[in-house]
Amino acid sequence: MSISETGLWTLLALAVVAAFASGIRPLAVALCLGLAGNLGLLTLPAGLMALQSNAVLLVCLVLALAERMADTRALEGHEEDMLLASLRVPLGAIVMGALLVD
Repeated sequence: MSISETGLWTLLALAVVAAFASGIRPLAVALCLGLAGNLGLLTLPAGLMALQSNAVLLVCLVLALAERMADTRALEGHEEDMLLASLRVPLGAIVMGALLVD
């Protein structure tokens, strides 16, 4: 297997895992990918380079914490659950597409 084929399989695996995780916690995935890119642990494709900026990381962090805190309240936040449930599949598809398009 050549290096380019190995890189393609690695990118495809990352895209599948990120898309799956986006269906569970999309903001946490954006935060983790952006942080890994910002720290130089991961080279993000062109479609996700914006996630590396400090401003986007801060917004993702605040929103991920707010989402987590809203989930801890048992009877409140049903509107957010309904909104996120309707957005999970499209967000996963967007993340996978952004990872695969160079």
